[in-house]
Amino acid sequence: MIVDNVSSGTGLLFSSINGTSDVTINYNSIPLLSSDGFVDRGIIFSTVTSNVELHGTENNIITGATTPFSAADTTGQIFVNGVRVP
Repeated sequence: MIVDNVSSGTGLLFSSINGTSDVTINYNSIPLLSSDGFVDRGIIFSTVTSNVELHGTENNIITGATTPFSAADTTGQIFVNGVRVP
């Protein structure tokens, strides 16, 4: 469990990840404090360089996030709040 008790939090941040990487993300609970106008982010992939494959079979619960999930230039899927993404 990742808990944000202030604002402008990020649950999981991959600031830079390169291809041929495989990433498995399963069964995380990320409650974020969203009581103000600041951006709270769940699972974020900022810079992806070719062929990053996502894997996941279990749900990841992210609450209070302005952006629950962002993964540019990835393949595969994970579950976030009961939905397969991206």
